[in-house]
Amino acid sequence: MLSEKLDAGKAARQLYQRGALIKKEFEEIQRISSDLPSRAAEELLGMVLTQTEEFYDCFLDSLMKTDQLEVHQWIVLEGM
Repeated sequence: MLSEKLDAGKAARQLYQRGALIKKEFEEIQRISSDLPSRAAEELLGMVLTQTEEFYDCFLDSLMKTDQLEVHQWIVLEGM
């Protein structure tokens, strides 16, 4: 399952550094990620699905920059 493979904390940090997430969103993902990593991944994926194509592209780039190549490949090949 995708939410079990995605490191939402790393991806969220990259998105926040690029200005794609606001501080509140970033902190919420980080808070959840420390106790429930799969839940944090679900939250982040939910955000990706409701945002713009630009956000989606930034998310894909964040996966590459955080060495989550398997997740990136799965999303690109299979879709979300």
